[in-house]
Amino acid sequence: MPAHGAGADDGASPPQFRDIGEEADLVYRITCGDSGTESLLDVNGQGACFLAYDSDGHLDLYLTNYGLNRLYRNSGGEFLDILEAAGVSGPDWKPAKWSMGAEFADIDNDGDQDLNVVNDSSPNFYCTNREDRTFEDVSWESAGTVNEHGESEGSKGLTVGDYNNDGRLDIFISNFVKQSNTLYENDGDNLLLDQTTALGLDPVGFNFSGWGTKFFDFDNDGWLDLFVTSGHSDERLELSFPSDSMLSPTACCGTNPVRGSWTLPAKPVFAR
Repeated sequence: MPAHGAGADDGASPPQFRDIGEEADLVYRITCGDSGTESLLDVNGQGACFLAYDSDGHLDLYLTNYGLNRLYRNSGGEFLDILEAAGVSGPDWKPAKWSMGAEFADIDNDGDQDLNVVNDSSPNFYCTNREDRTFEDVSWESAGTVNEHGESEGSKGLTVGDYNNDGRLDIFISNFVKQSNTLYENDGDNLLLDQTTALGLDPVGFNFSGWGTKFFDFDNDGWLDLFVTSGHSDERLELSFPSDSMLSPTACCGTNPVRGSWTLPAKPVFAR
Protein backbone atom coordinates (compact mmCIF):
# COMPACT_ATOMS: atom_id res chain seq x y z
CA MET A 1 0.00 0.00 0.00
CA PRO A 2 1.46 3.44 -0.89
CA ALA A 3 2.53 5.69 1.95
CA HIS A 4 0.66 8.93 2.62
CA GLY A 5 1.41 12.18 4.39
CA ALA A 6 4.55 14.14 5.11
CA GLY A 7 7.75 12.29 4.34
CA ALA A 8 6.06 9.78 2.02
CA ASP A 9 8.08 10.85 -1.02
CA ASP A 10 11.26 12.33 0.44
CA GLY A 11 12.63 9.16 2.01
CA ALA A 12 12.22 10.47 5.57
CA SER A 13 11.76 7.92 8.33
CA PRO A 14 8.28 7.61 9.86
CA PRO A 15 7.71 8.98 13.39
CA GLN A 16 8.95 6.74 16.18
CA PHE A 17 7.35 6.38 19.61
CA ARG A 18 9.04 5.25 22.82
CA ASP A 19 7.32 4.10 26.02
CA ILE A 20 8.45 6.53 28.75
CA GLY A 21 5.78 5.62 31.30
CA GLU A 22 8.21 4.52 33.99
CA GLU A 23 10.66 7.42 33.69
CA ALA A 24 7.72 9.88 33.76
CA ASP A 25 6.30 8.18 36.88
CA LEU A 26 3.19 7.42 34.86
CA VAL A 27 2.96 3.70 35.56
CA TYR A 28 -0.63 2.67 36.11
CA ARG A 29 -1.84 -0.89 36.58
CA ILE A 30 -4.99 -1.72 34.62
CA THR A 31 -6.78 -4.69 36.16
CA CYS A 32 -8.66 -6.98 33.77
CA GLY A 33 -9.73 -9.66 36.22
CA ASP A 34 -8.28 -13.15 36.13
CA SER A 35 -9.03 -16.52 34.53
CA GLY A 36 -12.03 -17.00 36.82
CA THR A 37 -13.50 -13.55 36.32
CA GLU A 38 -16.22 -12.79 33.81
CA SER A 39 -17.63 -9.55 35.23
CA LEU A 40 -16.97 -6.28 33.43
CA LEU A 41 -16.80 -4.61 36.84
CA ASP A 42 -13.32 -6.08 37.25
CA VAL A 43 -12.01 -4.14 34.27
CA ASN A 44 -10.40 -0.78 35.03
CA GLY A 45 -9.32 1.93 32.62
CA GLN A 46 -12.21 3.41 30.63
CA GLY A 47 -11.33 6.87 29.35
CA ALA A 48 -8.71 9.61 29.41
CA CYS A 49 -8.26 13.27 28.52
CA PHE A 50 -5.19 15.50 28.20
CA LEU A 51 -5.11 19.25 28.86
CA ALA A 52 -3.03 21.77 30.80
CA TYR A 53 -5.70 22.39 33.43
CA ASP A 54 -3.31 24.56 35.49
CA SER A 55 -2.26 26.66 32.45
CA ASP A 56 1.46 25.93 32.91
CA GLY A 57 1.92 24.78 29.32
CA HIS A 58 2.33 21.09 30.24
CA LEU A 59 -0.44 18.64 29.34
CA ASP A 60 -1.95 16.95 32.39
CA LEU A 61 -3.77 13.62 32.32
CA TYR A 62 -7.11 12.53 33.79
CA LEU A 63 -8.00 8.81 33.75
CA THR A 64 -11.42 7.29 34.46
CA ASN A 65 -11.98 3.91 36.13
CA TYR A 66 -14.35 1.66 38.01
CA GLY A 67 -13.61 3.06 41.47
CA LEU A 68 -11.26 5.99 41.98
CA ASN A 69 -10.24 8.00 38.93
CA ARG A 70 -6.76 9.51 38.58
CA LEU A 71 -5.46 13.02 37.89
CA TYR A 72 -1.78 13.28 36.98
CA ARG A 73 -0.22 16.75 36.90
CA ASN A 74 2.60 17.16 34.43
CA SER A 75 5.45 19.01 36.12
CA GLY A 76 7.52 19.06 32.94
CA GLY A 77 8.09 15.45 31.99
CA GLU A 78 7.19 13.90 35.34
CA PHE A 79 3.59 13.07 36.30
CA LEU A 80 2.35 13.39 39.88
CA ASP A 81 -0.89 11.78 41.10
CA ILE A 82 -2.76 14.70 42.68
CA LEU A 83 -6.32 13.35 42.65
CA GLU A 84 -7.05 13.95 46.34
CA ALA A 85 -5.15 17.24 46.56
CA ALA A 86 -7.00 18.63 43.52
CA GLY A 87 -10.40 17.70 44.94
CA VAL A 88 -11.65 15.59 42.02
CA SER A 89 -11.74 12.11 43.58
CA GLY A 90 -15.53 12.14 43.61
CA PRO A 91 -17.80 10.71 46.33
CA ASP A 92 -16.93 7.37 47.93
CA TRP A 93 -20.01 5.47 46.75
CA LYS A 94 -20.82 1.86 47.59
CA PRO A 95 -20.81 0.15 45.17
CA ALA A 96 -18.14 2.19 43.46
CA LYS A 97 -19.08 4.41 40.53
CA TRP A 98 -17.97 3.46 37.03
CA SER A 99 -16.62 6.51 35.21
CA MET A 100 -16.38 6.44 31.42
CA GLY A 101 -15.80 9.64 29.44
CA ALA A 102 -14.05 12.79 30.69
CA GLU A 103 -13.19 16.16 29.21
CA PHE A 104 -11.55 19.42 30.29
CA ALA A 105 -13.38 22.53 29.04
CA ASP A 106 -14.05 26.10 30.18
CA ILE A 107 -17.73 25.64 31.01
CA ASP A 108 -18.06 28.71 33.26
CA ASN A 109 -16.22 31.07 30.85
CA ASP A 110 -13.67 32.26 33.40
CA GLY A 111 -10.60 31.41 31.30
CA ASP A 112 -9.52 28.12 32.90
CA GLN A 113 -10.35 24.47 32.32
CA ASP A 114 -13.14 22.77 34.27
CA LEU A 115 -13.66 19.00 34.45
CA ASN A 116 -16.65 16.97 33.27
CA VAL A 117 -16.89 13.23 34.00
CA VAL A 118 -19.73 10.92 32.93
CA ASN A 119 -20.57 7.78 34.88
CA ASP A 120 -22.37 4.58 33.94
CA SER A 121 -25.66 4.37 35.90
CA SER A 122 -24.52 6.95 38.45
CA PRO A 123 -24.81 10.76 38.62
CA ASN A 124 -22.23 12.59 36.52
CA PHE A 125 -19.54 14.97 37.84
CA TYR A 126 -18.90 18.61 37.04
CA CYS A 127 -16.04 20.35 38.86
CA THR A 128 -15.05 23.99 38.34
CA ASN A 129 -11.41 25.07 38.30
CA ARG A 130 -10.49 27.35 41.23
CA GLU A 131 -7.30 28.60 39.50
CA ASP A 132 -5.13 27.34 42.40
CA ARG A 133 -4.67 23.79 40.99
CA THR A 134 -7.77 22.60 42.83
CA PHE A 135 -11.38 22.04 41.77
CA GLU A 136 -14.78 22.60 43.38
CA ASP A 137 -17.47 19.97 42.89
CA VAL A 138 -20.62 21.80 41.73
CA SER A 139 -22.28 18.75 40.20
CA TRP A 140 -25.60 18.97 41.99
CA GLU A 141 -25.85 22.77 41.86
CA SER A 142 -25.36 22.67 38.10
CA ALA A 143 -28.31 20.27 37.52
CA GLY A 144 -26.07 18.35 35.12
CA THR A 145 -25.73 15.17 37.17
CA VAL A 146 -29.01 13.60 36.00
CA ASN A 147 -31.44 14.03 33.11
CA GLU A 148 -34.55 16.22 32.97
CA HIS A 149 -36.54 13.46 34.70
CA GLY A 150 -34.12 13.31 37.63
CA GLU A 151 -32.67 9.97 36.55
CA SER A 152 -29.09 8.76 36.28
CA GLU A 153 -28.25 7.23 32.92
CA GLY A 154 -25.76 4.74 31.55
CA SER A 155 -23.45 7.46 30.27
CA LYS A 156 -20.55 6.48 28.02
CA GLY A 157 -19.16 9.40 26.02
CA LEU A 158 -19.34 13.18 26.01
CA THR A 159 -18.46 16.09 23.81
CA VAL A 160 -18.37 19.82 24.55
CA GLY A 161 -19.13 22.66 22.14
CA ASP A 162 -21.19 25.82 21.67
CA TYR A 163 -24.01 24.28 19.63
CA ASN A 164 -26.25 27.39 19.68
CA ASN A 165 -23.48 29.99 19.19
CA ASP A 166 -24.31 31.92 22.36
CA GLY A 167 -20.69 32.04 23.58
CA ARG A 168 -21.13 29.29 26.20
CA LEU A 169 -19.98 25.69 25.92
CA ASP A 170 -22.74 23.06 26.01
CA ILE A 171 -22.42 19.34 26.82
CA PHE A 172 -23.75 16.32 24.93
CA ILE A 173 -23.64 12.87 26.55
CA SER A 174 -24.20 9.49 24.89
CA ASN A 175 -26.06 6.86 26.92
CA PHE A 176 -26.89 3.16 27.09
CA VAL A 177 -29.58 1.31 25.14
CA LYS A 178 -33.23 2.34 25.71
CA GLN A 179 -32.10 5.71 27.02
CA SER A 180 -32.07 8.96 25.11
CA ASN A 181 -28.74 10.70 24.74
CA THR A 182 -28.66 13.97 26.64
CA LEU A 183 -27.84 17.54 25.62
CA TYR A 184 -27.20 20.03 28.41
CA GLU A 185 -27.45 23.67 27.36
CA ASN A 186 -25.16 26.00 29.30
CA ASP A 187 -27.38 28.73 30.74
CA GLY A 188 -24.51 30.53 32.49
CA ASP A 189 -23.62 30.68 36.21
CA ASN A 190 -22.78 26.93 36.11
CA LEU A 191 -26.38 26.00 35.31
CA LEU A 192 -26.80 23.15 32.78
CA LEU A 193 -30.30 22.65 31.37
CA ASP A 194 -31.36 19.34 29.80
CA GLN A 195 -32.79 20.36 26.40
CA THR A 196 -32.91 16.87 24.86
CA THR A 197 -36.69 16.72 24.47
CA ALA A 198 -37.08 20.38 23.50
CA LEU A 199 -34.55 19.98 20.67
CA GLY A 200 -36.04 16.75 19.33
CA LEU A 201 -33.02 14.58 20.17
CA ASP A 202 -34.94 11.87 22.05
CA PRO A 203 -35.08 9.35 19.18
CA VAL A 204 -31.41 9.58 18.21
CA GLY A 205 -29.88 6.19 19.02
CA PHE A 206 -32.61 5.32 21.56
CA ASN A 207 -32.56 1.61 20.70
CA PHE A 208 -28.77 1.47 20.68
CA SER A 209 -25.94 2.12 23.10
CA GLY A 210 -24.15 5.40 22.45
CA TRP A 211 -20.36 5.45 22.78
CA GLY A 212 -18.06 8.01 21.20
CA THR A 213 -19.61 11.35 20.22
CA LYS A 214 -18.35 14.64 18.81
CA PHE A 215 -19.55 18.18 18.06
CA PHE A 216 -18.13 19.39 14.73
CA ASP A 217 -19.20 21.59 11.84
CA PHE A 218 -19.83 18.87 9.25
CA ASP A 219 -21.39 21.10 6.59
CA ASN A 220 -19.25 24.21 7.20
CA ASP A 221 -22.26 26.45 7.86
CA GLY A 222 -20.93 27.92 11.12
CA TRP A 223 -23.18 25.74 13.33
CA LEU A 224 -21.92 22.67 15.18
CA ASP A 225 -23.31 19.34 14.04
CA LEU A 226 -23.33 16.18 16.12
CA PHE A 227 -21.91 12.72 15.45
CA VAL A 228 -22.74 9.71 17.64
CA THR A 229 -21.29 6.20 17.35
CA SER A 230 -23.43 3.33 18.55
CA GLY A 231 -23.24 -0.29 19.64
CA HIS A 232 -25.63 -2.77 21.23
CA SER A 233 -25.92 -5.41 23.94
CA ASP A 234 -28.34 -7.59 21.97
CA GLU A 235 -26.53 -10.58 20.44
CA ARG A 236 -29.42 -11.17 18.00
CA LEU A 237 -30.05 -7.60 16.95
CA GLU A 238 -31.33 -8.56 13.51
CA LEU A 239 -34.38 -10.20 15.14
CA SER A 240 -35.18 -7.20 17.32
CA PHE A 241 -34.75 -4.66 14.51
CA PRO A 242 -35.29 -6.52 11.22
CA SER A 243 -35.68 -3.31 9.20
CA ASP A 244 -32.11 -2.24 9.94
CA SER A 245 -29.76 -3.33 7.17
CA MET A 246 -26.70 -3.22 9.45
CA LEU A 247 -26.22 -3.95 13.10
CA SER A 248 -25.05 -0.67 14.62
CA PRO A 249 -26.36 2.61 13.20
CA THR A 250 -24.21 5.71 13.47
CA ALA A 251 -26.42 8.80 13.63
CA CYS A 252 -25.33 12.24 12.43
CA CYS A 253 -27.63 15.16 13.21
CA GLY A 254 -27.32 18.73 11.94
CA THR A 255 -28.31 21.88 13.82
CA ASN A 256 -31.11 24.09 12.56
CA PRO A 257 -30.19 27.69 13.43
CA VAL A 258 -33.63 29.01 12.46
CA ARG A 259 -35.74 26.93 14.83
CA GLY A 260 -32.99 26.14 17.32
CA SER A 261 -33.69 22.44 16.92
CA TRP A 262 -31.96 19.53 15.19
CA THR A 263 -32.52 18.06 11.76
CA LEU A 264 -32.49 14.27 11.94
CA PRO A 265 -31.63 12.18 8.89
CA ALA A 266 -34.66 10.58 7.24
CA LYS A 267 -32.89 7.26 7.69
CA PRO A 268 -29.87 6.59 9.93
CA VAL A 269 -26.43 6.58 8.36
CA PHE A 270 -25.28 3.00 8.92
CA ALA A 271 -21.77 1.69 9.48
CA ARG A 272 -20.48 -1.81 10.04
